[in-house]
Amino acid sequence: MTGALTAVISEDGLLLCTQRQALDLQLEWRALADISLYRSYAIRGPRGSDTERVSAVLQMPIESAFGAEQEEFG
Repeated sequence: MTGALTAVISEDGLLLCTQRQALDLQLEWRALADISLYRSYAIRGPRGSDTERVSAVLQMPIESAFGAEQEEFG
């Protein structure tokens, strides 16, 4: 994020982020027209690993780290 933020400030670049992140970074924020973006992720591991259990344990922390609202993912 630091590299992207540096480019935005020093080179008049663009940063795709949530409104909350822009506020925290003191950046101007605008919505992307009428485009809806969705984030997804998958936890993968070698055969025999317990990826389902690990995924269940990490789901909430990962959603929180990405700024997801609870109702977005149910």
